[in-house]
Amino acid sequence: MTHIYIDLSRLCLTPFTTGIQRVAKEIVLRMLQDARVSVTLLCTLPSQTAWRVLPHDAFIRYYTEKTGSPYGEGRPQLLTPEDIPSGAVFFDIDSAWNMPMHRGWLFPILKAHGVTVVPHLYDLIPVTDPQYFHEQTMRQFLSWVTAVLQYADHIICNAEATKSALHTLCETLDIDAPACSVVPLGADFAKKAAAAEDEDTALLEQLPQYRYLLMVGTIEPRKNHRLLLDAVPELAKRGIKVVFAGRIGWNMDAFAKEMAKHPEKGRNFFFAQG
Repeated sequence: MTHIYIDLSRLCLTPFTTGIQRVAKEIVLRMLQDARVSVTLLCTLPSQTAWRVLPHDAFIRYYTEKTGSPYGEGRPQLLTPEDIPSGAVFFDIDSAWNMPMHRGWLFPILKAHGVTVVPHLYDLIPVTDPQYFHEQTMRQFLSWVTAVLQYADHIICNAEATKSALHTLCETLDIDAPACSVVPLGADFAKKAAAAEDEDTALLEQLPQYRYLLMVGTIEPRKNHRLLLDAVPELAKRGIKVVFAGRIGWNMDAFAKEMAKHPEKGRNFFFAQG
C-alpha cells in the first residue's frame, strides 16, 4: 500500500475554517476513515525544516468535535523531508503557497529521495488576474507555482477550467505541462448546525417566501460582489432579493461599510456574516 504524507500546517494555523482549509479538512477526514488509505499528517515546526506528526485520533476529535488540539498530547513525533521514504506520495492539498516550509526548498529534497509529489491546484487566478491579490500573496503564489511546474509528478485540478488555465500557462512559458487529473470538489459533507445570530435567524425565516440570488463565500475583490450589489435596485424591480453570506476578506473594509449602510438593506439586500 502506498503511503501518503500530507502537510496541513496552514489548516492548523488558521483560526477559522473556510475555503481551501474546509476542503483539506473534509477530504483528509475521509481519508483517515478509509482502510484502503495509509496517511501521515504533518504540521511544520518553527524551524520550518521539519514537521511534527499529527495523531489521527487527535486530528479527528478536534475537527469533528472541536475538543482538544490537532497536535495531541505528549511529546510529538518529529519528521524531516529526508525521513519520507522512497515510493511514498507527498499530497499537497492545503494552501501550500502560504506554508511556512517553502516548496522550492522542499520539493527537490523529496524528489531526490524518490517521493512522488502531487499538488492540488485550485486555480491560477493570482497569475491570470493579479489585480485581485495582495502583493505578498502574489509573490508567494508565483514562487509556489514555479516549484510545482518544476517538480510535480502529477497535478490534481478541481475543474476543467483550472486544467485549461494550467495548460495555457505552460504554453506561454514554452514548457511541458505536468500530468494532470480533474477531480471536482464535493458538497456532501455533514456539518453540525451552528448557533445562529438573531438577525440571521430572522433572515432564514423570511427567505423561503421570496425569490433571491445567494452568494456564499468570503467577501473578496475577485468574486465581484460589487456587480451584484450595484444590481440590487434593478433586481428589486423584478421581485428578486440579494443575499450575501460569508466573512469579510482582505481589502474589503470599505465595501463592508457600504453594505452596512445600503439603502435596501433589510428589504431587498441581506448580509449574513460568517
